[in-house]
Amino acid sequence: MSYIVLDLEWNQAMSSNASVFNRLPIHLSGEIIQIGAVRINARGDVLDTFEVNLKPHIFRKLQHHIAKVTGLSQGDLDAGLPMKEGLQKFLDWAGDDAELAEWGLDDVPVLKQNLFLVGLDENWPNRWYDLQRIFLQAYPRKEGEGLTLESVVDRLGIPKEEPFHNALDDALYT
Repeated sequence: MSYIVLDLEWNQAMSSNASVFNRLPIHLSGEIIQIGAVRINARGDVLDTFEVNLKPHIFRKLQHHIAKVTGLSQGDLDAGLPMKEGLQKFLDWAGDDAELAEWGLDDVPVLKQNLFLVGLDENWPNRWYDLQRIFLQAYPRKEGEGLTLESVVDRLGIPKEEPFHNALDDALYT
């Protein structure tokens, strides 16, 4: 069994009224543009990493807020692997029995939506964990303390050597 810490960056429609939503078989929260993942053992030691940029096929134009937050450009998206190919590459790397962990509960549902849209098994993974919730059990939140990944990294005194909102870097911080 593998434990995979996952972080995704995804693009969204320019408007919630975009006509593209009428053509989709499901509600799409976002289209994945970057996957970052870390394989760890039971002690939390990093065994391997995975990183890929994806070329969106639904929300093709990079939303300006996403560009500002992630530092990605339209050229980065255009040069990414096609969605199905990149998602399959991640599935192959993670393995069938992988258990995923993420900071919060947003990424795996978006991953499942994207898997469905490209015809891959959206039932994978069978099990995933919300590390934010687990963290709160061990370190209860005090008044005024944030729960963003960056605020928790600060709280724990972890050196901030890489930028946030890069999928692999966020997976490593997590």
